[in-house]
Amino acid sequence: MSLLFIGNPNTELLVSNTATITGDNVKEDTGKTNTEIKVQVPAAGGTAQGEVRSLKVKKENSAGDHAPIKGAQFSLYRGEVSTDTAIRENVSTDADGEILFSNLTYGDYYLVETKAADGYYISEELKKGKLVTIDENTAKDVPKEETLENTKVGAITLTKVDSSDSSIKLANASFKLYQDGKQVTQNALGESIDTFTTDEKGTLTIPSLIPGDYVLKEIDAPTGYHVSTGDTSVAVKAGETATTTVKNAINKGKIALQKESADNKMLEGADFALIDTTATTEKIVETKTTDKHGLVDFELQANHTYKIKETKNPTGYEGSYELTGIKVAADGKVAYTDQSKKEQTFASTDTPIVVTNKRIVTTIKGTKNWQDFDNKFGSRPNSVNVQLMQDGKVYATKNVTKDDNWSYEFTDLPVIAEGGHQYNYTVEETNVADNYQAESTGNNITNKLKTTSVSGAKTWDDNDNQYNLRPSNIKVQLLQDKTPMIGAEYTKEVKVDQNGKWNYTFTGLPKVDSEGHEYKYSVQEIEENKIYTSTVTGMDLANKLATTKVSVDKTWNDQDNTYKTRPKNLTATLMVKQADGWKTFKEVFGSDKSIELNSSNNWKGDFDYLPVYDQARNQIQYGVKEELSTNTYTPNGANDGERQMTAAAVAGISHLTNNLNTVALTVNKTWKDFDNKFATRPNEITFQLYAWTKEEDDAEKFGTVDKSTGEYTIKGNEQHQFSPLTISGLPKYDQNGNEMHYKVKETNIQKNYQATPNYSAKDTSLSIENILETTDVTINKQWDDQGNQAFERPEATLQLFRQVAGAEVEAMPGVDYTKTINAGSKADNWSYTFKNLPKKDSAGNVYSYSVKEISKDSNYQASQIDPLTVKNTLITKQVRVVKHWEDFDNKYNSRPDEIEFNLMYKQAGQERAFMDINQKAVTKAIKVEAGNDWSYTFDKLPAKDAQGNDYTYDVQEVLKNAGKIIAPNYTSENVGTTMSNTLRAVTVDGEKHWDDQENKFNSRPTSIKVQLLQDGQAMTGEEFTQEVKVNENGTWEYAFNDLPELDANGKKYVYTVKELDVPKNYQATETGMNVTNKLIMTSFAGEKVWKDQGDKDKLRPEKVTIALLQNGKQIAQTETSAKEKWHYQFEKLAKYDRNGDRYDYTVKEINVPNGYQSTVVGHTIINRHTPTPPTSNRPNNHLPTTKSETGKTSAQMYPQTNDKNQAIWMVLGVVIIFVAAMIWYRKRNNN
Repeated sequence: MSLLFIGNPNTELLVSNTATITGDNVKEDTGKTNTEIKVQVPAAGGTAQGEVRSLKVKKENSAGDHAPIKGAQFSLYRGEVSTDTAIRENVSTDADGEILFSNLTYGDYYLVETKAADGYYISEELKKGKLVTIDENTAKDVPKEETLENTKVGAITLTKVDSSDSSIKLANASFKLYQDGKQVTQNALGESIDTFTTDEKGTLTIPSLIPGDYVLKEIDAPTGYHVSTGDTSVAVKAGETATTTVKNAINKGKIALQKESADNKMLEGADFALIDTTATTEKIVETKTTDKHGLVDFELQANHTYKIKETKNPTGYEGSYELTGIKVAADGKVAYTDQSKKEQTFASTDTPIVVTNKRIVTTIKGTKNWQDFDNKFGSRPNSVNVQLMQDGKVYATKNVTKDDNWSYEFTDLPVIAEGGHQYNYTVEETNVADNYQAESTGNNITNKLKTTSVSGAKTWDDNDNQYNLRPSNIKVQLLQDKTPMIGAEYTKEVKVDQNGKWNYTFTGLPKVDSEGHEYKYSVQEIEENKIYTSTVTGMDLANKLATTKVSVDKTWNDQDNTYKTRPKNLTATLMVKQADGWKTFKEVFGSDKSIELNSSNNWKGDFDYLPVYDQARNQIQYGVKEELSTNTYTPNGANDGERQMTAAAVAGISHLTNNLNTVALTVNKTWKDFDNKFATRPNEITFQLYAWTKEEDDAEKFGTVDKSTGEYTIKGNEQHQFSPLTISGLPKYDQNGNEMHYKVKETNIQKNYQATPNYSAKDTSLSIENILETTDVTINKQWDDQGNQAFERPEATLQLFRQVAGAEVEAMPGVDYTKTINAGSKADNWSYTFKNLPKKDSAGNVYSYSVKEISKDSNYQASQIDPLTVKNTLITKQVRVVKHWEDFDNKYNSRPDEIEFNLMYKQAGQERAFMDINQKAVTKAIKVEAGNDWSYTFDKLPAKDAQGNDYTYDVQEVLKNAGKIIAPNYTSENVGTTMSNTLRAVTVDGEKHWDDQENKFNSRPTSIKVQLLQDGQAMTGEEFTQEVKVNENGTWEYAFNDLPELDANGKKYVYTVKELDVPKNYQATETGMNVTNKLIMTSFAGEKVWKDQGDKDKLRPEKVTIALLQNGKQIAQTETSAKEKWHYQFEKLAKYDRNGDRYDYTVKEINVPNGYQSTVVGHTIINRHTPTPPTSNRPNNHLPTTKSETGKTSAQMYPQTNDKNQAIWMVLGVVIIFVAAMIWYRKRNNN
C-alpha cells in the first residue's frame, strides 16, 4: 500500500486516511474508519512508501568535446547544506561521468562537488551547492538529469633570461602571483601558494590555476641583476600552459679614460677596446674612440671580468695601454688592476683614468736624380737648392752637392699639426737649369733634359719573304749621336701591323745638350738570330736576307819571323760545327773546300757562296782547320804541344794565328795609407824592368818593343788609385831556349813611404806592397732546438773563409781557422773571435770574412743567417694526433667535452714519454670547440736522433681525474697517433600486444606508432619513432638498433617505449619495451519491469528475449526470467569505434508477449498489461497498487541517507498509516 503525504521537512503533518481493507478471512464491511495522527516529516524528505524519483548527474568537460569526466566527487543534501542534511557523500562519477541518486522524495536538493577530477577545478557554484528540485513534475520512469560542466585547470611557465642575451637563462629569480590586484594564495585545488623561484634552467611553473588573467610580480632578482620594473601579465586558458619570458637587466657600472699628450693636450681619435675575459676565450665587447676632450667611457656588467686595451693611437702619437681585472662590485663601483699591477677602485667619470701618448716625428729623405746620360755633357750645376715645404710653405732649405751623393735629409719633423691634421711635406728645387726639366716623385727630385720623339720603318729585301725566314718581331735600339741609348725604353719590339707595315716610334728623348745643341738620333737592329742583314738610313731599317763567305787570315805572332821558323805552305780546310763536333764541309755538304796558304798569297784566302743558316734555321758555325808540321809555334787557343787547331769563323773571317810562346808580367802597386786620407800619394810612380836567365845576381835592365829602356810609369787617377800595369809579349825563352825571369824596382819612392824591401816576379805577377793591415773577426753559432730539448746536439766544426770583391770564396788555410764545438753544448749562442787577420789583399781590396759549418749532422739542418753566423735548426716534423669516434657522428651527444693524452715516442725499439724542456711528460687536451675536428698537431717535434734514425711517435689517452675509466661508454684503441673510441651499442626490441578478444569488433588500426624512451625521456629524431604493422606471423614487432648502452658515468641506460597517438578506442599500457593495447570496454545492464498488477492475469511468459543494438544494428541477444529477477546484462562491449566515437547501445524486446505493450526507457524495458477488473458490488476502494519490485528497487526501499533517525521516522509513518487502516476496517465490519 502506497500513500503520499506531502509536507516540509522537520514539520508536523496531520495524517488522515480512509482505508478499505480486503484479504483472506476478512469480513467485508461497508463502514468507514477515519483516523488522524500527527507525524513529523523526516529531514530527508520524501514519502513513506510513497512516490520517489531519481536524479542522474552527468559531469562533462566545459570544452567543445564535452567529454565525460570520471572521478569527480559529489555530496547530495536535502534542504540546506549541512552535515545533518547529507543524503549521500563523496560519490564519484563513473567512466561515463555519471552518478545516479535513486529513491528521492519530493523536495529541494543541493549538489555539492567535494573533489574535482584530476586536471579540473570546482566552480564556486558547485562548491556552495547547486539547487535541484524533485517534485510531481519530475518524470517517474526516467531519472532527472543535471549536466554539470567542469573546466580544466591551466598553468603558467615562466622563463627568466638576460635582457641582452636571451640564451642566458637566469636562476633564483622569485615571483608572486596576483589577480585583480590581490596576491593569489591558493590554486584551483585549494592548495596554498606563495612564492615561485626559477630553477637552473631559468624556468618556474605554477600549476593548477583557474583560467583567467594573472599578473606575475618579481620580488627578488638573480645575483648581479636588477629586479624587473614592470609586471608580467599572463592569460591562462583551460587545459593549457601559458608561457612567458621575463628579461632582467644586469647590474652595470661605468669606467672612463682620458687621452692626453705628454704636454697635457687632450687627444681625440684614440681607439680603446673593451674585452670580456670572463670565459676562457676572450671576446671584444665594443670599441670606442676618444672625443675632442680625449674622453671615452664603457658600461660594464656585473658577473663579468673585463680588460681595456688601446688598439689605435691618435693620429700623430704612439704608445700602448692596458687595464685588466675590471669588475663591477656589488655597490656598483668598478675595481681594476692598473699598468703597474696594482689594484685600484675607479672613483667616477668626473675623474677619468689618464692615458698618455708621445708625439710622432718623422724624417724626410730624398735624392736628387739626374736623367742626363750621367752628365755626359757636363751640364749639371755644382750644387742645387732643395726646399722642404710644409703644407705648401717653405719650412727648411738645404744646399745639395755631388759630395753629398746628391742626397738630402730633414729630421725631427712633426707629423701632426696643432689643429690635429697631418702635415703634408713636399720638396722643391729652386733655379732649375734651362736645359733641364725638374720633376718631383715623392721626396725625390729628378731633372730631365728636354725631350723630343722620332719615328722610323722597317723594310725587307727577301724576295717577298721567299724562304719564310722573317721573324715574328724585331728589336730596334735607339742611338743618340750614334751612341746606343741605355734603358729598356730605348729598345722597341716591332711587329707587322694590319697594313703590312713595320713602324716604330720613340718618345720622350733628350732634345738638346747642355749647350743647347740638338741631338741627332738613329736606330740599329738587335737580333739574336741574324737571318737577315740590316741597313740603317737615318731612322729607317732595311733587312736583306743574309749570305756569307768565310775568309782565312793567317797571322804569325813571331816578331815578323825574326827567327825564320815559318813553313813554306799551309793547308786550310773549311769546317762545319755539328752537334757531335767539327766536321769537314765535304762530310756535311759533299764537296771539298780546302785552300793552300803561303807567303805569295800573303797567307790569306776565301771560301765563297756559303749558306748562313741550315735547314733547321740554325746559323751555321763555320771554322777553318790548320795542321802544323812542327811544334815551334803554338796555334792560337791550343794547348802546349798541340799542332792542330780549328778556328771558328767570326764575322766571316777565320783567324789562324800561330803564336810565339811569350809571357806577360803584371806589376801591382798597393797603398796602405787609410785610402789616401791625408792626400800623400804622388801623381805617378816609375819602375825599371830587369831580366835574367840563370842567376838573379846577373839581372840586367831589359828594354821592350814599346819601352826600349825598360822604364815604365803608372799614373794615378783622380782618387790617386794606381791600376796594375801588364807588360805583354815578353819572350818566354831566349834564342837558346833558356827560360827568362823578370823583376822590377821602384825608382822614385817618396820619403814618406816605405816599400816592401824584397820582392820578385812569381807566376808572371809581382807586387810592391806595404805593411799589412789587420782586423779581428768574430764568428757565431746558433742553435734552434728548443733549448736542446731532445738532448741530441752533436759536435759542430766551423771553418773561416775569406773573399775579395769579384773573386771566389777561399778557405783560410791551417788548423787555426777551424773551430770545434763539443757535443751536448748548453748555450744556444756560441761565438769565437779570430784576431789579426789580413784586412786587405795585394790589390788593396778588403777581405770579406765568412764562416761555414763543415761538419754534417744527421738530425740538424744548417743555415747561414749572415756571413759570420751559422744557425743549426733541429730537423723537426709535424705530428697530427687524431681522436676518432665511432659513435654515429655523436648522435647521442655521448662524447666528453675534452680528452687528454700523453705524447710518446719510440727510439731503438723502446717507447718513452716525450718530455718538455722541463723534463715533464707532454700532456695535451683536445676540447670541443667551433671548427674543432678532434685533432691536435705538434708542429716541431724532433724527426731524427743523433744517428739519423727516425723517431716514431704515438699517443696514450689518459684520465683527467684519477680513478675514472676513460669514457666508460666507449671502447678504446690507440694505433699510432690515432685514438679510436667506439660507442658501446645495443639493440632493443619489443612487441605490441592486443587485449581485444582477438579483434572481435574489428577495432584495431592498420598501424601504430611507438617512440623510444631512454631513462624515461623521449628520444628525439625520426629514427626513434617507428610505425609498426602486423607482420606475416601475425605479430606486431619492432626493434631499435645502434643505441648507446651506457651513459658517460658507465651506468646502463634503461630503454622503454610509449605508444604515440593511441587509438581512442584502446587504452595503452607500456611495460618496458612492450606495449599492450586493451580495448576500452563497457557493459550494458538493465531490467525487465512488469506493470501487470503482479501478473494478475497470468500472462507473463517464463522468459523473454532481449536484443542489444549497436548504433541501431543488432549485435547480440540474451534471455532473462524471474530466476534472474528479470535482470539482463551484456558484457565486454566495445565502448568506442575506431574514430573514438562512442557507440550508442540500446535494447529491444523480441517477440513481446501477447497482451503486453513494451516500452524501453533507458536500460529498462517496461511491459504493461491492464487486467480486466472483476465484477463486484463492493466499492471500488482498492489499495494503491504497489510497484513490482526489481533487483534495483528492492534494495532501495528508503531514500538513501546517512541519518538512521530519518529511516525510523519513515517506518513509523508507514506503521501509523497501516494501523489507521486496520481500525477503519474493523469499525466498518462492526457496523
